[in-house]
Amino acid sequence: MINVSELANKAVKTLSEITNKILLGDAFKIIEQLPDKFIDLLIVDPPYNLSKTYSSKKFNKMSDNKYYL
Repeated sequence: MINVSELANKAVKTLSEITNKILLGDAFKIIEQLPDKFIDLLIVDPPYNLSKTYSSKKFNKMSDNKYYL
């Protein structure tokens, strides 16, 4: 797994850096670092770990460290 912060502000130099890897982080921050024509299809999830109330059930946002464990 590669945390997006590791790729911040640097272009990916070789495809092996990211091929068959999970990129953890904000897709909008990393997508510009990817090589042109690298992605044929991109599936992203909506943001999770938000404070929300569904019906009578309340969910509270957790710290990143606790959430990713």
